[in-house]
Amino acid sequence: DKLNQAYATRKEDIEKKAEEEFIKKYGRINVDILKIAHHCSNTSSHDIFLNNVKFDVAVGMNGYNNKYGFPNKYCIDRFNNISNIVLYNTKYTGTVTIIYKRWSKNIKISTSFK
Repeated sequence: DKLNQAYATRKEDIEKKAEEEFIKKYGRINVDILKIAHHCSNTSSHDIFLNNVKFDVAVGMNGYNNKYGFPNKYCIDRFNNISNIVLYNTKYTGTVTIIYKRWSKNIKISTSFK
């Protein structure tokens, strides 16, 4: 059972080595929504992963004025260099609410900050 049959994936706090192992195990995958790993730190979401995962929406979760300064500029730049995706980050958008109807592939996204 390949992971590319999933509709969304989250990578938790994995870093580059784990991303490489993930791609080695699953190969290229297609998801609708990607939860950005490790709070958008510079140690995750590297090119090897991003070049092998096709997604339409990416969501990063960071608290406003968090003590680590997340999201990391270089991590966000990697996502901004991908064409035709929508990027959300809770530091700037507030809560991101996603309503997904799998049978119709209809995704509705709202944020608490307008």
